[in-house]
Amino acid sequence: MSDWRIKNSVLLLLSGVGIILVSGCASLNQAECVSANWFDLGYDDVQQGNRSLYVAKHTDACAEYGITPDFAQYKLGWQQGLTKFCTAQSGWRYARSGSYYHNTCPQSSEPQFFSGYRLGEKINARESTISTAKKEIKQLFANIENEKLTEEQRYTRFSERFSLTLELKLMELELSRLKDQAQQSGFW
Repeated sequence: MSDWRIKNSVLLLLSGVGIILVSGCASLNQAECVSANWFDLGYDDVQQGNRSLYVAKHTDACAEYGITPDFAQYKLGWQQGLTKFCTAQSGWRYARSGSYYHNTCPQSSEPQFFSGYRLGEKINARESTISTAKKEIKQLFANIENEKLTEEQRYTRFSERFSLTLELKLMELELSRLKDQAQQSGFW
């Protein structure tokens, strides 16, 4: 393939990707702008953890079609959504789903939201660490069985495995304690 064909193919590919990216940036399409229930949209935006300025994305998207959002309805939906979202229970669910918090809640309700969110994050982190430790232990065991090791190397590997297994049990105990705390808080 000649250089100019390669360059043209790359340019065509990049322009196609650019069009996809630009069209993917709009928060609403024309049909959604026309039929939008602005109250529900405000409520839903909060439930998804968006910031209050997210309405600007809707405004920009709908401006392309000559449609102006009903800001009063959006704000009412947003306010009602905040009362549901900025709770410890919601913070817990949001963290457990792996979502990142974007400063959605007002400062007055953030402590309540964070009481659940931080606990959910701790459990997620502990579960991830335990999963990694289990893989390491499994790999150490496979290495012990498959490698030709001296007696001293075999002892060192068994010692490492024992140490990791002990750490794993302690992490599982901590995870159990965190889950009990979540259950006592009514999150589970």
